[in-house]
Amino acid sequence: MLLISLSLCQVGHSYDYDYEISKLVKKLHHEDWEVRCSAARMLGDTKKESAIEPLISSLKDEDPDVRRQASTSLGLLGPPAFESLVPALRDSDWRVREGAARAFGHMHDVRSVSYLVAVLYDGGYWDVRWAAVEALMNMGNSAIKPLVRALKDNIDLVYGNYHFFIGKGLRETEDVLIDALSEYGDTRMAEDFLQCGNARLARFGAIWANKHGYIFSSVSNGRNGPHWGQSN
Repeated sequence: MLLISLSLCQVGHSYDYDYEISKLVKKLHHEDWEVRCSAARMLGDTKKESAIEPLISSLKDEDPDVRRQASTSLGLLGPPAFESLVPALRDSDWRVREGAARAFGHMHDVRSVSYLVAVLYDGGYWDVRWAAVEALMNMGNSAIKPLVRALKDNIDLVYGNYHFFIGKGLRETEDVLIDALSEYGDTRMAEDFLQCGNARLARFGAIWANKHGYIFSSVSNGRNGPHWGQSN
């Protein structure tokens, strides 16, 4: 069986991508959504620009899982697929929008910054908005300022995953972390601020605790909270 597979997929000892892509494109029209989804995934794995057009067509598939996989695969194909991926951020299904946001994060194309910032205002869909945050964090310095400005209007995202921001240890996020403790804070978050290794956050954690009548011991009761910059 292995020899047959090789004879079908190899020409002159090099992989025949045109042949393989043509087979996968046919499967994109299969009646079974799982077959279509698998074909969309494998088209992304080819890393070939010739897979872009078929995947664009799959962004209009009736099944949201197929559309999401198509957006993920377009992200793997890099900058040439950028324009094709933008419409997926406006898909009617939140799962497709989440997949598109994560795909842009893999693409590392700074042109996506403004689109991803807009996604942070995707009313109520936490998973979509958070996918955009992670994608923007992957963009590097060019995306940090726009991200932080948007987070000021989306403090719930900071509170909901403050461990992530503390772990990243970016000075630019100190203000939004403090805003999150002010607006949504609880004793667990304040204690994590006190012990995270960032002097400014520790100071504000102490202020918050004093204001709310809490006293923390110097020992963390066995908890191992986030540490500033630990994930960099």
